[in-house]
Amino acid sequence: MNNGKHNAQCGSGVWFDHDDLRNQALQIPGRDQSNQIGELAAVIAAITATPPYQPLKIMTDSKYMTEGLTMHLENWENDRWISIKNATLFKKAAYLLRY
Repeated sequence: MNNGKHNAQCGSGVWFDHDDLRNQALQIPGRDQSNQIGELAAVIAAITATPPYQPLKIMTDSKYMTEGLTMHLENWENDRWISIKNATLFKKAAYLLRY
């Protein structure tokens, strides 16, 4: 809500299956609020809720998040994350995916 404005609020959701206890609705805390942060928070929550080595299929409409984790990640890491918006969340998601 109010994306890009000082009073923006974001949230996201994670859905695994009907009546799955891992399903979550997330309200994002803190001052930094955007739809991109909500998307990244959902991916982090989904990965965290999935045991290691279990297959995980992430379905999203976020081109920003998908391309960031698949196409740009290696270059961002090589460039030491200089000027990358939401680098902390991308780093966490990448770490969890690799774990």
